[in-house]
Amino acid sequence: MTSEGTGCALVVCNTVADAQATARHLRQAWTGAHRPLVQLLHARMPARQRDAITRRLEHWAGKPRPAHTTPTGHDTRARGQRPPRPAIVVATQVVEQSLDVDFDHVISDLAPIALLLQRAGRCHRHDRPERPHWAPAPAMTILIPTCQLPPRNWGTVYSENLLTRTRDALATLPAGVCNIPEDVQHLVGTVYTADWATDTGMNDITTEQAMRTIADQATIPTPTRPFRDLHHLTTIDDEDLLVTRLGADSIRILPVWTSPDGTPHLDRSATHAPLPTTINPNDTTTIRNLMARTIQIDHRWLTGRGPETDTPTGWAGIGGLRDGLLLPQPVTPDGTPRPYRIGRKCLHLSRVDGLVRE
Repeated sequence: MTSEGTGCALVVCNTVADAQATARHLRQAWTGAHRPLVQLLHARMPARQRDAITRRLEHWAGKPRPAHTTPTGHDTRARGQRPPRPAIVVATQVVEQSLDVDFDHVISDLAPIALLLQRAGRCHRHDRPERPHWAPAPAMTILIPTCQLPPRNWGTVYSENLLTRTRDALATLPAGVCNIPEDVQHLVGTVYTADWATDTGMNDITTEQAMRTIADQATIPTPTRPFRDLHHLTTIDDEDLLVTRLGADSIRILPVWTSPDGTPHLDRSATHAPLPTTINPNDTTTIRNLMARTIQIDHRWLTGRGPETDTPTGWAGIGGLRDGLLLPQPVTPDGTPRPYRIGRKCLHLSRVDGLVRE
């Protein structure tokens, strides 16, 4: 890629931490004016940052479309135009759906076969007049761990059974090549056929059935009257039911930067207007602005938090904000932001990497 100076590749990681580490390594691997552009995308970014990156990716890798002027006189930007330098996009599962983007080559962590096929669909997705010489045909490279599946740092994002069966099914492909669509039905059938013969297979089946049963119990009721606030519809009495069984163990945080006197701000220098302590429920502009800055994280990351993470009491009537928490990042008198420390970990919002936990 670098010798030819063209092309756009995608690297899909199974965890945010791996994606962040991969992007940092790639940024450091090359030097000089023609080093590749490295763009990171994952779910642990504020919505407005993700939206900006998504627009950038659509410009780089969307369906090719020249700039033109609409009948109303509005000028639209060209899409799908490769950058003047080679580009590498490092992403998590967020790139599997919704984004209509196209890459010259895809590299992916091992995942269940259905998801690998989704990721493969991001390679040579659109017709392009020119492809780099190193990517004449669509291809995806799958990185298969040599250790036990799943690796410890992946956690429980995918089951051992599905990863193992996917790895074994891929091993049966002649020369390691999957022909699409000819091989798809066989691969999917091999991996997802109910497995009653092994403990891991039985565990997957039992877990799925339990989740279906509990999901039925937590079904959102049909509203019987107009609602301004969906909180009552989406909240159930037994919250532990969702947290322990359906994986709804996340919480929404709002990163803020605190001045030396402890006042929270939305700007990194903590010098602009302070965070509003009260919000008018009809002030949709302010509410949308704050929601666009929030991030969902594992609620356990803030175990042992202090009162400085509590949202203002004046937000109690604002759905979506009242149940969240603040992530304060102290700003020193010389203007240097510091991460929020909790236990042995620290959290900070990077302009490039999103929310980083170290």
